[in-house]
Amino acid sequence: LDFGQSVMAHSHRMNNHMNPSEFYSVAYYANAPENSAKLIFEVGHSNISESIYMIEPGNSMLVIFNSYMKHMTTRHLSEEKRIAVSANLSPRNPSTLVIPDLSGYKVV
Repeated sequence: LDFGQSVMAHSHRMNNHMNPSEFYSVAYYANAPENSAKLIFEVGHSNISESIYMIEPGNSMLVIFNSYMKHMTTRHLSEEKRIAVSANLSPRNPSTLVIPDLSGYKVV
């Protein structure tokens, strides 16, 4: 990120993730100067925000999180670039077990 830039809220979840807890994302901070953009996780339930967790990145810091977690950054307020390398990890043989839902129930 350059001065004043930020990353908007997003997740890395895909519709074909049968078991989303098996998929991970990582952010490695190669350069995180003072006043660097903070990484923010929004942890919600039933489409309401319940908690916000903020991580202040440091040089050589590695953050690993579930890919379905919504995340974003604050504005980068340093003249020095913030360099983050990100990646997504998925299992070689993901589980195909169907997660039970309410589709088997009838509305009365």
